[in-house]
Amino acid sequence: MLYARAVTLAERACSTGQWPRAECAKAAQLHEQAKRLGSEVEAKLATPESEVDWGRVMKLLELALDIVL
Repeated sequence: MLYARAVTLAERACSTGQWPRAECAKAAQLHEQAKRLGSEVEAKLATPESEVDWGRVMKLLELALDIVL
């Protein structure tokens, strides 16, 4: 999974000091946003009439791609 790979790369880079603190903070913020988004998607599955912010989904995937590539 793309997102899982991005998390692994970011965690490794941050734990070894390869990334600056600011980048590590951005990666941590991305991870928190992804967890919230995951909850929203779960709610959507449980209640089909609820809304998912698909623009936010795409933005998180963009950020994950930036980390991986």
